[in-house]
Amino acid sequence: EIVASMASYQHQRHYGGGGKSSIGDIIAPAHGIREQQARRGIQPRDHARENRLALREQQMRNRERRHEESEIVHRQQPFKMQQFRNVQSKLKSDTESRVEKSKLRLDTERLKENQQTRSGNSPRGSPADKRNSPTDGSNSRQFLKKGTLAQRQAEARAANAAKAEPSPRKKAGNGKAAVPSRADVGRLAPRQSKNFVSGNRNEAASMKVVRKAEVDPTQRHENYGNVPAYLQDRKAQWAEDEARRKAEARDPDCPAGMTLMPEEERLDTLRILNESEKETQALLFKMPMRVTTPSMVQKKNALEAKLKEIEAAKKIFSRQKVYVTE
Repeated sequence: EIVASMASYQHQRHYGGGGKSSIGDIIAPAHGIREQQARRGIQPRDHARENRLALREQQMRNRERRHEESEIVHRQQPFKMQQFRNVQSKLKSDTESRVEKSKLRLDTERLKENQQTRSGNSPRGSPADKRNSPTDGSNSRQFLKKGTLAQRQAEARAANAAKAEPSPRKKAGNGKAAVPSRADVGRLAPRQSKNFVSGNRNEAASMKVVRKAEVDPTQRHENYGNVPAYLQDRKAQWAEDEARRKAEARDPDCPAGMTLMPEEERLDTLRILNESEKETQALLFKMPMRVTTPSMVQKKNALEAKLKEIEAAKKIFSRQKVYVTE
């Protein structure tokens, strides 16, 4: 126990500021080893910050490693959908088979040519005979002569120009019409010295007003200009039918199972509610200010509840439309 207490005392002296007394430790105690280090002028280590930095560095390294791995995979193998990764390209296989067949055919022809050349019995008309035998009967091979390239290029250009000639249909004039030349343009009519503005002004001044032919008064009847009676009766009948239809039509705002209260009944109900409110308020005002007996308390509560019901009913019947159950 003595050894432990001595070690604790030395630890406190080492981190607690050296020569501080026990009274100073009691007055301003140090809360933890970090505060003790701060009192001695030592900057405590921020372990949380170091852990965050280490995690960020590890995250960056992992991200770079994944990026490098993905680049390596993309360089080694192109992207292909999962359902087509094990499927061979048909175009590639067909091309490889054609190339193999052509190589095999060429190898076979060369082998036959070599055998015939060695035996000296090369048949006439063979590919080797056509390539090696000259036209003049000599044993030397025929090569391209100097200066024939320009001649062959000129022949090719002439052939392309012949192909690019316009068709007979376009030559016949079935395409877009040609632009007329300067000689084909017709000449304009000669200018006139007539003043059209003054001529129009004179014609407007001398123009006569065309009036409707007046009706002879002797040909008018007694009801001239009046609407016939049958049309007036029909309009009145239409107005009555429209008013009846609107009255009998159901209000679109009316809920199901309810009907619109007539205006006279609504006003009469509102008048009754106002009278009942006045009577209830008069009874409530006649009661004493301090109510102590149970009967008086019950009566006051009943009057106040009645006033609340009347106010709620007045709000309902004060609306433009009131709907009641059928």
